Amino acid sequence: MAGCLFIIWTASAQEVSIQKERKHEIKINALNLVLGNPELDYEYLINKNSGVGLSVNVNMDKNEILPYNYMVTPFYRLYVGNRDAAGFFFEGSLTVLEEDLSIYNQDGTITYSKDIGFGPGVAIGAKFLIKSSIIFEFYGGVGRNFSARDYGATTFPRIGVSIGKRF
Repeated sequence: MAGCLFIIWTASAQEVSIQKERKHEIKINALNLVLGNPELDYEYLINKNSGVGLSVNVNMDKNEILPYNYMVTPFYRLYVGNRDAAGFFFEGSLTVLEEDLSIYNQDGTITYSKDIGFGPGVAIGAKFLIKSSIIFEFYGGVGRNFSARDYGATTFPRIGVSIGKRF
């Protein structure tokens, strides 16, 4: 009888600890927000060393610092720190973006068009976890736009200083 009670107690204790794990993060990129390109990130923590996520960036001010109308970036992160999904990380991503192009023709006219680009990217960064639920992270990297033509950008930045919440 005591053995059955121990097994039931152990199983219920494991269920409670799994329910209390925080595996979701939502973040806003404060650096891009200041630049007029609000970016919102969601990350799901697979385990203590890795996570997958999605980043959406919209260029509201049409500035030239990040010359894209929008960027959608699914990413994978590998954490190398001792804390759960925190510390230094390496990121691999695949970005889809739209940019406005101004093509200067030989006859002196300008043609305007939109171009959809895509390509892989890499970044490195660090994530700091405060009181097990507040997140501060910074990262930097670059991506390659494979669909860029002679007049489009062939690379794109992946930069950020983000704050958010783990839940």
